[in-house]
Amino acid sequence: MLQLPAWFHGGNVDAEDLVCSYFEWLLGSNVYVCTWLPPGHYVLTPGEPVGGTQPTLRVWRQPGKADPDIRRDEAIVQIAAITPTRQESWQLIDFVRTMMDDDVCVGLPITLSDGSKSTIARSEEWLGPQLVPERVVDEKFIPVTFKVGIREKPGRTNYRTTINSLLP
Repeated sequence: MLQLPAWFHGGNVDAEDLVCSYFEWLLGSNVYVCTWLPPGHYVLTPGEPVGGTQPTLRVWRQPGKADPDIRRDEAIVQIAAITPTRQESWQLIDFVRTMMDDDVCVGLPITLSDGSKSTIARSEEWLGPQLVPERVVDEKFIPVTFKVGIREKPGRTNYRTTINSLLP
């Protein structure tokens, strides 16, 4: 079991958890929201409707970076819509694009999986919807990518001061 020093309280919000929690709140149980598809959840059937596939959003953080000047994580987050038909996937990804618009999502208090709250500080569509040959190759798998700015948790500890106190 991982044990970090007792003086460490973290500082960054999990971008995948934030985006998943946002869409779980908006969509309830109508759409399955996950970071990894469970085995057997989705069967590839290019060009054919998938009987029984629950509409799904797969949220995946891609490489991004922290901006130390504004104390914000600039996460690149791909959100992929998967539904029984291509038309429904496009409808779901249109919903995602609308709800991730900067004017819609910025500043909303979002309850994370651990019960804490966070907000999106900035949202910018980074790469529009596309059908690309990925690991999941199917016309019903439609990803869109956003650059999501997430501020550090408020009241972050000054770890330099803490580390200086540990010096002999």
